[in-house]
Amino acid sequence: MISTILLGYVVYMLTAWIGITQGYHRYFSHAQYQTNNTIEIIMLYCGLICGVRSPLTWAGVHRMHHAYSDTERDPHCPTHLGKWRVFFSMYRVRKIPRKFIKDLLHNPRVMFFHKYRWQIYVCHLVIMTNLHFLLFCDHYILSEWFRCLSFQITLHALIFAFSYIGYGVLNTFGHDLKGPVNKIWINLIAPFEGQHRDHHERSHTKS
Repeated sequence: MISTILLGYVVYMLTAWIGITQGYHRYFSHAQYQTNNTIEIIMLYCGLICGVRSPLTWAGVHRMHHAYSDTERDPHCPTHLGKWRVFFSMYRVRKIPRKFIKDLLHNPRVMFFHKYRWQIYVCHLVIMTNLHFLLFCDHYILSEWFRCLSFQITLHALIFAFSYIGYGVLNTFGHDLKGPVNKIWINLIAPFEGQHRDHHERSHTKS
């Protein structure tokens, strides 16, 4: 079980770095660099594996956070909501004003992953289960396939848990009463997100 948890953590850190930190956050939320359609799809896919909402919703909520940072309208401000409410606030925002996502609404790749996220996720689980079955099983019988499926569900549940905890920690401890703060230890659970104050000072929220 410990080896499965460690594998889940390693896979999470890799997919979160590509999908969330570089994709949902730096690229889709802030447009801090340019890339091609193939890289966009890879980032969207990795972000989807982490299970932290669709790219459209994640980017919209994050743009709201920057626009209203540390005010009552900030969707995850620990000063106004309290640390525990912020920790569990990732799914609290249900409606995002169009002005925060109008550019993303015209990105066909973002909209595809937003519209079909559950179907893509199920297909991903089936593909990973089949690969596991074909590459690592000695006996091609149905019970072995279900064992592989059970392992993949457990692994992806761990990835989701690490993701939820990691970005919950970032939202909760990345701000104090004075505003955003840098905390290097956050990088251990939210990859390359520990310099949160620097990020707020440098970023330009697109809206």
